[in-house]
Amino acid sequence: MPFEQTRSRRSTEGMVDYNGNSTVQQSRVATHASTISRLVKDIGPTRPEFRIADYGCGPGASTINVARPAVEAYRELDRSGPIAVCHVDLPGNDWNALFAGASGPNGYLEGRTGIRPESAVGSFYDRVLSDESVNLATCFAASHWLSKAVRINAPGAVFFADLHDEARREMAELARADWIRFLQLRAQELRPGGYLLVSTCFSAFGSGVVR
Repeated sequence: MPFEQTRSRRSTEGMVDYNGNSTVQQSRVATHASTISRLVKDIGPTRPEFRIADYGCGPGASTINVARPAVEAYRELDRSGPIAVCHVDLPGNDWNALFAGASGPNGYLEGRTGIRPESAVGSFYDRVLSDESVNLATCFAASHWLSKAVRINAPGAVFFADLHDEARREMAELARADWIRFLQLRAQELRPGGYLLVSTCFSAFGSGVVR
């Protein structure tokens, strides 16, 4: 039988140890743990529930470590109030690994009650959550991904910084449109008084908080 190579549709397939290959994501989350706690305390107790949403969550420890300081901070404010943690990513994400981690010994569910983990499957360049349903939205090392693959004429270019002239303008226009779309959608999904915390992979762009 002839050999056939099938292209995987799973974004993390073949990555034997996602956590071992996501040190950048994990370090960005660790750097902002105190910020996450501060934002939760600034928002304060909410009803019917306090809802956290991590956009572009991935399957590993980074999204678990986003939720843990948020859950811990909220429990200092409200010992029994309902909490929802929504993980948002594409269909190819390894959801089994994610929820196994959430309920594991280092997860945010271990030894706690009143927390509902959930997923929203889809692109964060589309609507993924209901209007005014999110108190704290986060996005770590994911907002640099474009909404679609682009085909541009750029001989010799390997990275977007190598682009020039029309190719650079084309990429910049798409990135700008995507960023505006991302912010508009999150503005609709955030509750009044909620926060959006975005941190990128590239230190030159840093991080930002929007209310």
